[in-house]
Amino acid sequence: MKTRVVNRQSILYALLGVIIIGLISFGVTYAHGIKDQLNDWKLLPQPERLTELYFAKPNNLPSTYIPGVSQTFGFTVHNLEYRNTDYTYQVVEENQADTQTVTLQQGSFWLRQNHYKTVTENVALSDLGSRVKIVVNLSNVNESIDYWVSEVTK
Repeated sequence: MKTRVVNRQSILYALLGVIIIGLISFGVTYAHGIKDQLNDWKLLPQPERLTELYFAKPNNLPSTYIPGVSQTFGFTVHNLEYRNTDYTYQVVEENQADTQTVTLQQGSFWLRQNHYKTVTENVALSDLGSRVKIVVNLSNVNESIDYWVSEVTK
């Protein structure tokens, strides 16, 4: 019968292997919880949350208006907030001096992460002057877009 001599180096390698396997097992088992805790402590990079807001057909926006006569335009919202989001919007008419405003439309909708929604609005502008600005405001994410229209001369 042969007698095998175990040296310290072999024991160290075996112990190191057991420790590495234990750490890997621990990491795999608790990875989700560890990641959540690191996110809570703000130790991992966070994605930039934003909402894209733009006119659906910017080349087709009205350029003139007649007070009381309806006109149609559309705007698109793209949710990049990394969560499902409720959006609240207002369509406002402002005079050129920005001293008078009229709310023309308002509404709200829900949008899943990385989804788009195009909203078509039909608005009748009031008579706030010869040139007015139409503003679409997403109040809960502090985003807005606008365009100008001039009153048709009589």
